[in-house]
Amino acid sequence: MQDTTLIIKSFLRPQCIEHLLQSIAQFYPYLPIIIADDSEPATQERIAELALACAGDRLTFLKLPFDVGLSAGRNRLVDAAQTPYVILFDDDFVLTNETILDVLVEHVRADKYDLVGGSWILPDGQIEHFEGYMELKSGILRLSPLEQYKRHQGADIVLNFFAAKTDMLKAIRWDDNLKQSEHFDFFLQCQQRRVRVGYEPTVKILHDKQMPEEYKEFRMRFIHDRQLMFKKWGITEIQGWPQPKKDEDGEPEKIRI
Repeated sequence: MQDTTLIIKSFLRPQCIEHLLQSIAQFYPYLPIIIADDSEPATQERIAELALACAGDRLTFLKLPFDVGLSAGRNRLVDAAQTPYVILFDDDFVLTNETILDVLVEHVRADKYDLVGGSWILPDGQIEHFEGYMELKSGILRLSPLEQYKRHQGADIVLNFFAAKTDMLKAIRWDDNLKQSEHFDFFLQCQQRRVRVGYEPTVKILHDKQMPEEYKEFRMRFIHDRQLMFKKWGITEIQGWPQPKKDEDGEPEKIRI
């Protein structure tokens, strides 16, 4: 997989990035890594030191201005990538023996898809699903589950753990105005541009979510960015989820602005 770069956006969680990089060193010690960090200066220096210790000369570390946001950071990562394929990670992931990245890349390399996502495993062993189909019509964004979760298939939206063509990501890009709540916006753009999105359930990564207090303060402002995203797309309501929850009447749960 010398044609692939691992890209990671980090922010205020040095312990998370250390665990992720240690797991990468265990399973894929030869792949190049780019980290874009927009922590405050002292934490940024600590993360840079930890990253260098774990990844050595395979590492490119991008020091971004404080709090430029998730979308701007990911765009910088893609701009810096020099391989035809990249794999996107959050900084609170940990690779396991089920994280077979080669499978994701092979789907893209074979031109079956432009982007292929894997699965998240939670610390309790449960699989977190957010793969499915989307339809935006008359202000309502409808989400529906995939037909099955046993083999790879097409989708409209997957989780933020995926392999993708670098040139495609440079063309689509994340919206820099959205520091958070970028997920629907990005995949709506993909749908609009006819990007071929796939889901590969056999490739799994541990999502070891950590919320230190200094991080939580920034994470909790997602509602503002979600409203920006809704306004951008003219969304007034979201119905369903890839695995729809039910309300007390047994109807699909709805999320309203």
